[in-house]
Amino acid sequence: MHWNLQRDSKRTRTVVHIHATHVVAAIYAGINLQAISVEFREISRYTRVGRTVPPLPALSRELANATADCLEVEKDGTLAFDIVGQSNHGVCAVAMDPWVAYEHIERLDHICEIVLKSGVGTRRGGRQTISTAQSKTC
Repeated sequence: MHWNLQRDSKRTRTVVHIHATHVVAAIYAGINLQAISVEFREISRYTRVGRTVPPLPALSRELANATADCLEVEKDGTLAFDIVGQSNHGVCAVAMDPWVAYEHIERLDHICEIVLKSGVGTRRGGRQTISTAQSKTC
C-alpha cells in the first residue's frame, strides 16, 4: 500500500496507516466519512476525505489498489484526497510530512468520536444531516 501511494510522486511524501478506533467504528456503524467531514469545518477546512475503501483482506494487493483508487491517485502521483477510511481495518493518510499526515488522521478520528458519542447518527431536528449510507466505494 505504501509503495503504491509513493511510486509516482514527483516529491517526497509520507504515507501513514493506523487502525484508528473511532474511524473504524464509524465506518462499521455505516457513517459516511465524506458526509460528516462536510458538516464539521474543523476537518473540511484542512483535510480532504475520500471515499471509504470496502472491506478487503489486510496486506492484500486488493487493499493497496483500492486505497489508491479511493485517494484518487493520478498518473503523475497527485492525489485528490488526503485520507481514506478502510472498512473494518483502519485509515490511510498521505501528506508531505508525517506530522501533517497524522493531523489528517487525528481530525477525522476526533470527528468520528463526536458523531458516535452524540448518538445522533442520521437525524437532527427532524432532517437528515449525517448520511449513514456509504458513498460509492472504490
